[in-house]
Amino acid sequence: MQFSNLFYTADNGLVILAENFHHYFYTTTSFSSGTGSMPGQSRTTTYSVGECGDMLMSKIDAGGNIGWMQVLPKLQREISVVGYSRSFGISYFQLFQ
Repeated sequence: MQFSNLFYTADNGLVILAENFHHYFYTTTSFSSGTGSMPGQSRTTTYSVGECGDMLMSKIDAGGNIGWMQVLPKLQREISVVGYSRSFGISYFQLFQ
């Protein structure tokens, strides 16, 4: 779990929010062959993924005692493109006689 927020309460306590968090990158590559005199094309895309899971909420009073604690089930995924490239290639055959 990763702490996400702390809130001070009117009774000098705290409400603490924490959630499961995982971040990773992945890359995909695709290729389409050319036709006739058109070259083939390769595309590479890199994605950034952030996944947030269950959220833990807890109330701590001014004396440091836990007043309550709850877990809110959730699943959230955010995906964004962080890199993109395209390249062209010409493949040919040469006939020898």
